[in-house]
Amino acid sequence: MAARNRDLRPDPQGRYRPYLGWKVGVDGERRQHRFNLGTDKREAERRFAKLRELYDENLRVYGSGGQELWSPLALSYAEKIARGEYRISYPPLPPDGGYADPLLEYAQMVHTVRGWFPSLDLVPEDPALNEESNKLTQRLTGEKLRGLEGELKDLGVLPTGRTLPEKLIAGSLHSAFDDYESEIRNHSLKPGSSDLTPYGRLRLERVKRFRKSHDDIPLHDLNFDACSAMIAHWRNRPVGARGATSRDNARHHIGELMRFFRWLDTTQKYGWQFPRGLERVNRKVGMKDSEPKLSSITKNVYSVEELTVLNQHATPIERLLFYVGLNCAMGAAEMGRLVEEDFLPKTKHEHAERLHFAGPAHTNILIQ
Repeated sequence: MAARNRDLRPDPQGRYRPYLGWKVGVDGERRQHRFNLGTDKREAERRFAKLRELYDENLRVYGSGGQELWSPLALSYAEKIARGEYRISYPPLPPDGGYADPLLEYAQMVHTVRGWFPSLDLVPEDPALNEESNKLTQRLTGEKLRGLEGELKDLGVLPTGRTLPEKLIAGSLHSAFDDYESEIRNHSLKPGSSDLTPYGRLRLERVKRFRKSHDDIPLHDLNFDACSAMIAHWRNRPVGARGATSRDNARHHIGELMRFFRWLDTTQKYGWQFPRGLERVNRKVGMKDSEPKLSSITKNVYSVEELTVLNQHATPIERLLFYVGLNCAMGAAEMGRLVEEDFLPKTKHEHAERLHFAGPAHTNILIQ
């Protein structure tokens, strides 16, 4: 069979109905599946992009042996996305579905399916049941770990005074840093290009310093105390090649560290949980005794008379920058980004009356 065109083009009725992926019909024949994405082109493009992402994930899980087919489970989710349902509910496991303990295995299945299809916003249909299942799983895991701990101590493998963690979490701190760097790269691109923004590059530099400054511990050891110690490291303004880290730089690193912890809590890959009380840890960076204290006025300012003289002797372009700086509080960075379309001559300010602006509209230049 010739390959079907997967480009989004409307049919005679204005519907976007692309083919994507293969399936086996009730007659046992292998054929391509067709989706109905509606009549709105922009929404259809959004749905189609989600479907392609889901299909690729489906092939990674079920595509072994050269069978590039939609699995029934993935195809059921794909049909919901085609209808515009982006949040997928995972129903409770049926008692006669072949599960040894449907309650115990419910949270495990939610976690497993999320791992199969990370692009999906998959949520438990019954949150209370999922919470109960999670608690049951953790209790069972804890019991088995305590039993294993006793056996290892009897064998002399686990030293006296050492214990196994309450919860096993796969992965290490540095592997999580690797994935966090990928997250930053994916969300810090310049519009319409694959180039990182300056801020994105700055964030990657901070993560690089995290990797150098913090040991590669297992994630199950990344508890409240370990996270607090990482924050304290930057609060103390560590000494680098050019001396002690500046106060602002330390604050930015602590902020990035907290963003990393929150991301690690939300990603489904590791199952790590944000330690309770970590948000209340002191993150204030102090000043050294040798650093000058700020006074009430830190910069020299011009008097009204001096501003008048400057205005009288300024060129037209200097006067424009002068007015923009005074009226819009713009600095050099903001002024450097102004373009011609930002200037709207003879335009009345939308809040002119409330702000008591005087003068006719034709004398105004509005900067948006």
